[in-house]
Amino acid sequence: MWGNALGWCISLAMVVGTAIGLVWLNDAVSTVSPRTRISLDGKLAGAIELPVPPVAVVPSISRNTDAADVYRKALEQYQQDPLAYEKFARSGLLRDLEDVPGIWMLVQASDCIQARLFEADPSQIVNYRSERPALDGLRTLGACARRAGQLLQRDGQTEEAMRLYEAVFSLGDKLYRERLTYAQLDAGLTMMAEAATLIGALSESSGDTQRALACRKFNEARKAYVAEQLLPLQRIFSSLEQTVIDRHAGDVFYFARHAPERMWRVEAILKLGRYRFNADRVADQRGATKLLKQLSQDPDPVIRAAADAALKLTVQEYRWLR
Repeated sequence: MWGNALGWCISLAMVVGTAIGLVWLNDAVSTVSPRTRISLDGKLAGAIELPVPPVAVVPSISRNTDAADVYRKALEQYQQDPLAYEKFARSGLLRDLEDVPGIWMLVQASDCIQARLFEADPSQIVNYRSERPALDGLRTLGACARRAGQLLQRDGQTEEAMRLYEAVFSLGDKLYRERLTYAQLDAGLTMMAEAATLIGALSESSGDTQRALACRKFNEARKAYVAEQLLPLQRIFSSLEQTVIDRHAGDVFYFARHAPERMWRVEAILKLGRYRFNADRVADQRGATKLLKQLSQDPDPVIRAAADAALKLTVQEYRWLR
């Protein structure tokens, strides 16, 4: 009798142990990693807003018009002879200005508030490719306009130089405002930083100390904001270190769903595409695919584009990513 009771107890213990083990195993492969303080305190994932607004540097940015068509025409000019623009950006001279007519189109858009350059077709920049022709072309146009302004300033044509510097700053402002991806935001902030430095120096030399001071304040505030608010989060999304990938998986899942700044949602979603192959936990790999399928039905076309790119990423393509 006692033998039978002992046997039943052992059997029951085995069943209970097996059940607990199955529950644990199911939890281990179905529950994504927990969040860390990066997403729990909410300080880094909020909407992006520069502490000193761009209009402090170029007050004329005030016309409530979308300048996307103007910039597209400038890109068409650039695409007719991209090598001429790239050469001018590096070492162009005043006599070469006729080789880069697209830079004057940037001036036409200087006072416009916005330019929806990529929202109509977000796949142009919301992807895993290292080259993004339209964004790269805008960068080159900005570099050419900056170079032309410096040449004209040395030649004594300071008003024309200032118009070009302001055009570069304004283009950077529009990229910053649209910011579908971090690459677009970074391009915009870099343009504004370089143009603000040139505007400030030219203003100082012409006696406009107030504007020169505004340019310095803008750049100082921008630099601190990038270091303290942007780079800590972007490092999570761009890092290739396995320890960082594993530690912040829960944060990435959270940002993909809930970040109030759409750009951070896009970056997190693209990171989830990588998690399908490099997450240490099976739950995170499976969870990434599951969430991406949900996000591919999101009402925002930019979010859908990010999710589609992440789902279409193949293991062969992933291995080539950097």
